[in-house]
Amino acid sequence: ATSPPSASWSGPIWAGQTHLQIQSNACVKTTAPSNDYWNVSIFGASECYATLTTLPGTGGEVHLYVRLANPGTATLDGYICLYMRSAGTDTVQIYRIDDEVTTQLGATISQDFADGDKMGLEAIGSTIQAYRHDGASWASLGSRTDAPYATGYIGLPLDSGAPNPVVDDFGGPTAMRAF
Repeated sequence: ATSPPSASWSGPIWAGQTHLQIQSNACVKTTAPSNDYWNVSIFGASECYATLTTLPGTGGEVHLYVRLANPGTATLDGYICLYMRSAGTDTVQIYRIDDEVTTQLGATISQDFADGDKMGLEAIGSTIQAYRHDGASWASLGSRTDAPYATGYIGLPLDSGAPNPVVDDFGGPTAMRAF
């Protein structure tokens, strides 16, 4: 097991939480919640995506972050795409982070995911957009308009829910693949 995933990762994103871990060539949490950010570059127009190899159990979450500034501090800023597994229909929410305080942007999106689906988050200009890839193609789940944060890191948090979520093929701008 490698924690954080490699020297190109730092964290945790939220002060007091734990690092992600690589096991069997995929990303898992060490304890709930676990999160890190890709420290190689700060991006403006950015995206990140990951394959949800194993969905979390009911109430479990997988997040994608773009435009993260000041990770690991009380002045953390950026954007989150939060996928939550539900006993009914799964949900996706888009949030802005201002000094570690989250504010939901727009309504909750109802969308079921299956093991092997990909989720994505994109920030271009003032448009923040969530995506799902069902094995055949990418589809937009919804977009929000917001403009306070124009650059930052990309990141990945995993939260509780038995079974624990397993993520693979995290990537971002310029088609980089982080693990």
